[in-house]
Amino acid sequence: AWGYWHDGDDMNGDHRYNWVAAGDRIGLEMRNLVCDANAVRLGNSALRSDTLEITHVDYANNIIAFKRWDLNGNIVLAIVNLGETNFENHSYGVNTGQAGYWDQILCTQDSRYGGWDGAGNAFHLPSTQPDGRIYLNVPKWSVVVMKWQGYN
Repeated sequence: AWGYWHDGDDMNGDHRYNWVAAGDRIGLEMRNLVCDANAVRLGNSALRSDTLEITHVDYANNIIAFKRWDLNGNIVLAIVNLGETNFENHSYGVNTGQAGYWDQILCTQDSRYGGWDGAGNAFHLPSTQPDGRIYLNVPKWSVVVMKWQGYN
C-alpha cells in the first residue's frame, strides 16, 4: 500500500490518501485527530453554517473563542489556545455568549492525539455562570470544542 493524493485518474479509481502508509505512532495519532475532527464537523451542522460570533479574546494568553450555530439549535463553541499556558482544574473562564450547559466534543490535546490524559474536559458539563463564562481546562497549543446541551 502507498499514499497518494492527486487530481488525475488513477488505476484505483479514487484520489484518497492511504492512511495505512501513516502507520507509526505519530501517524496514528494524526489519523485519529483528522477522523474525529471530521466526525465533529459532520455531526454538527452549526460548523457548516454561515454563522460566526467571536465570544472571547484574551490577548495576554493567546486564546480566542468563537461560536457557530444553525437554525435547529445546534450550537458549538470552539476555544483555541495558541499559547504555552496550560489551564487546569477547570480554572479558565471562556465567554460563551450563550446561557446553558456545555459538553466537550473534541480536545486536540487528548492522549488519543498525542497529548495527555486529563488535558480536556471529559465528564465535566459546565454551565454558563452569571459572569457569562464557562470554566474549563484549556490545554496549551489546543483546540477545545464544546457543544451546547440546553438549559436544564
